[in-house]
Amino acid sequence: MMNDIYILIIGFVILFGSLNTILYFHFKYRRKTLFNFLQNKDYILVEKVETDIEKYSKINNKFFYRKSDIVFFEDEIFIISYNYSKPIMQIGNGKEKFPGVFQKWNYEFKSKINNRLEIKGIYHDSWIGGNYKIYLNLKNKNFDLEGCVNQPKKIKP
Repeated sequence: MMNDIYILIIGFVILFGSLNTILYFHFKYRRKTLFNFLQNKDYILVEKVETDIEKYSKINNKFFYRKSDIVFFEDEIFIISYNYSKPIMQIGNGKEKFPGVFQKWNYEFKSKINNRLEIKGIYHDSWIGGNYKIYLNLKNKNFDLEGCVNQPKKIKP
């Protein structure tokens, strides 16, 4: 009886470890795919940015905090989890979903608050939608936050 329990526990640990490893390499591949697409294009990479994401819907509220690499490309912002543990998010108003991106959200508003970039908008995940706020702490990152905030909102065809 005890041997069966040990085998079951070891099986769950192996399954959990295998799934985490597969997801790690999958998200790493998606990151590589995005950067291959952006190769030879004019983009700005800001590494290890403190990222706060708040999602509000009628069903639930979620708050995420993580370190992320942020890519600014034209009017699009890509949030890439620093340790490959989460999918790539694209924030922008263009219709194009770039290679390697898992979620694409439109934004309505960008502002600067205490050396942090605040982005607000509406998201749609599967059948759930709601509002979101993203705060990117760009303090001491040698980044032109004023230029990013004052960039006109472009809606691409």
